[in-house]
Amino acid sequence: FGSVAVTAETGDHSFCFVASRGTGATVSGGAITWEKPSDTFWAKTTLTVTPQTATAQSVELQRVATKLKISITDEVPATLSKLTITADTWHSGINALTGETTAAAARTSSINVPASYVGTTGQLVASIFGICGDEYTTDVSVTASDANSQAIASVSLVDVPMKRNTTTSYSGPLFTRQPTFTMTVADS
Repeated sequence: FGSVAVTAETGDHSFCFVASRGTGATVSGGAITWEKPSDTFWAKTTLTVTPQTATAQSVELQRVATKLKISITDEVPATLSKLTITADTWHSGINALTGETTAAAARTSSINVPASYVGTTGQLVASIFGICGDEYTTDVSVTASDANSQAIASVSLVDVPMKRNTTTSYSGPLFTRQPTFTMTVADS
């Protein structure tokens, strides 16, 4: 995965590690917040450093990310330009010292849909990552818009479960009205 070189004085130390594919990170007071969170791992290890301490130490990082995956099962219309996923409660940061999430906020993610999806069925999938501590639920809305940002279809999902190291998957029709939208939760 990688290696980090650290020089430490003799004594007891705690080392915290964060590895993330997120973009637009800012660091403040030990917290890291990403504009666009992605797969993220964290670990904290304590070590007593003596002259006999091995210079190579292994650290196993744990995934602290969660992912919401939306699969559209009906035919994509020619007017579709963008999908917008809005979650009422979303974590985009982590306290690097404790591994806990930073304060939750509403999050809106917009995904431009390439024209190559027009006319396809069951191929359009959108995913967003977040940081997760304790399992929680959030309400989510998915809105399809045209090139003029006018909504052409939407669906609301209530009490969507989010859990660390888990992908929450929803699939169903967005453009045709059918009363079913199925959910599966998969460890990943």
